[in-house]
Amino acid sequence: MSMSLAQKLAADSIAAVAEGRNLQDVLAQIRAAHPELTVQENGALQDIAYGCQRYLGSLKHMLAQMLKKPIDNPQLESLLLAAMYQLHYTRNAPHAVVNEAVESIAKIGRGQYRSFANAILRRFLRERDKLAASCKKDDVAKHNLPLWWVAYLKNHYPKHWHNITTALQSHPPMTLRVNRRHGNAESYLEKLAAEGIAAKALDEYAVTLEEAVPVNRLPGFTEGLVSVQDFGAQQAAYLLNPKDGERILDACAAPGGKTGHMLELADCHVTALDIDEGRLKRVKDNLDRLGFQTTALACADAQDLAAWYDGKPFDAILADVPCTASGVARRNPDVKWLRRPTDAAKTARQQEALLDALWQTLTKNGRMLLATCSVFVEENDVQLQKFLNRHADAELIESRVLLPNKHQDGKRLFGPLLLALSLNAAAEGISVTRSEAKLTETGQLSVSSRFRTDLPDQLKQALRQGVPLNFTLSWQLSAPSMPSYRFKFDQLLNSDNTIHYKLSFHPLTNRYRITVGTFSTEYDTLETALRGVGAVANWKVLSKGALSGVAAKDTQAEIRLLLSTAKLPKPFQINALTSKNWHLDSGWKSLTISQE
Repeated sequence: MSMSLAQKLAADSIAAVAEGRNLQDVLAQIRAAHPELTVQENGALQDIAYGCQRYLGSLKHMLAQMLKKPIDNPQLESLLLAAMYQLHYTRNAPHAVVNEAVESIAKIGRGQYRSFANAILRRFLRERDKLAASCKKDDVAKHNLPLWWVAYLKNHYPKHWHNITTALQSHPPMTLRVNRRHGNAESYLEKLAAEGIAAKALDEYAVTLEEAVPVNRLPGFTEGLVSVQDFGAQQAAYLLNPKDGERILDACAAPGGKTGHMLELADCHVTALDIDEGRLKRVKDNLDRLGFQTTALACADAQDLAAWYDGKPFDAILADVPCTASGVARRNPDVKWLRRPTDAAKTARQQEALLDALWQTLTKNGRMLLATCSVFVEENDVQLQKFLNRHADAELIESRVLLPNKHQDGKRLFGPLLLALSLNAAAEGISVTRSEAKLTETGQLSVSSRFRTDLPDQLKQALRQGVPLNFTLSWQLSAPSMPSYRFKFDQLLNSDNTIHYKLSFHPLTNRYRITVGTFSTEYDTLETALRGVGAVANWKVLSKGALSGVAAKDTQAEIRLLLSTAKLPKPFQINALTSKNWHLDSGWKSLTISQE
């Protein structure tokens, strides 16, 4: 095996990513240009290329500590980084790594960098413990993420950001989905053990390996007994819940993992849609391996309904939409360095058009699942809220956040979004359209709600004249009562029981705005803005353990949305005392509580 060639080609990939190119595409081009690469050389190339992107922050920091000034030759820098990765993160013989790197660097220019490279790499060997320790004092080096990304995670995931950053720089696990038509996790673990492959079950049909192996070593892989699929990605088909006889669309199907999973779960009719012909072939190959040859395949842009939609509505749609892939950065570590702070907002706008088009193909009372591989809220929570505001006939039934951890990549699942029945025409006031709660096994209560609010003309006029309207969403627990049950009072009393919504109009932009805390969303119309008032999903109103041991059937709670007149300007407070138009109150409405 030529370590020199693998090292040099990996260095070429580092330079290409630094120029803004996708690592997978770069490696595909490299391999096409070097068909002579052996299996061992390809493996080394893969390891060095991905490893350098995974730990790029640390590697660049340690290199900078040994320099008096930055290196202005990209080829030289990339070769040094590749060698440092091998020296610090692999078991390659140090002298061989250094010698091969120095020889490659000697071919740059007139050989003027040979002695410099030799000195740098040998110094790294002597001081790498000290250099590695210095990484802990630099956020980019410590977390192997850009500073803006670290700040974003701290802001949006204050309790989980450190675990997320740790997961994003770790090696991804190799997780398998057992085809339930041929067995389960328990039976497949026996097959793995017979082949000397250590593994453990994650659930009844999911298995994770202690160490990754080539797929040709997996028992029954060719015969469709098992598929490689991230544990988080496996949850999508379960949440969509396909049923026998249903007509289902997998809107962004490639490479076909979720398509195959749905067909394993039910005898349904699936249309697999993807914009790329090459990627669609991977879907077909996967389905053929699993034995599902009847799936309809369509190569088209999902937004262009005329190009693929036959006019027959679907019972369910899986919309695993294109995104920044920030939640799967450990599988695609170049994503960390390619993404920019504005990228999530850009992809979110693309997603909007796609989701609006797909919504037209869904049958009444059908289900649409929005799934993303992103940790950015612009592509997740914000996207969902905007969708619900645009589509009055949509209702959020369930959402799940799957943060990156040792078992799964980061994924956000919203759904199923149900095409709800038309709402009854309402008089002026506030009426509840959704009031649900879930009680977890750990004793935590979470609330989901939506309201219909119709403002009297007097309030609409005041709003247009610059008077903000403040609404308060509250909840209360009526059973079990405090005296009759051993509550953990600190968990109960410290819990927030209200959410405050501020609705305002901005004449310069001619748009309405809803502000909740420090978060604001703008809307083009008053109607869409009002849909966001009181809309909440999985609002955790009690801490874990507060209702430990209490069954859902023994729990009673209510929710209420009202216009807060106390926050009105003084002249309007007087009007509120004498006019019923200002008294908008849903009253206390019972929550339907289910056990999770």
